[in-house]
Amino acid sequence: QVEHSRHRSPINFFTNLIAGIIAYHFLPKKPVIRYEKVITNQLALL
Repeated sequence: QVEHSRHRSPINFFTNLIAGIIAYHFLPKKPVIRYEKVITNQLALL
């Protein structure tokens, strides 16, 4: 989880961002958004 902190310079912002991405990469179980694609022919009815 990346914490919000006050970044006083762009380099500090990118350092914190890259550190958060690297930490996320090492998570054993990453959160996933599951979705189903429903294909309908509703436009063909018009």
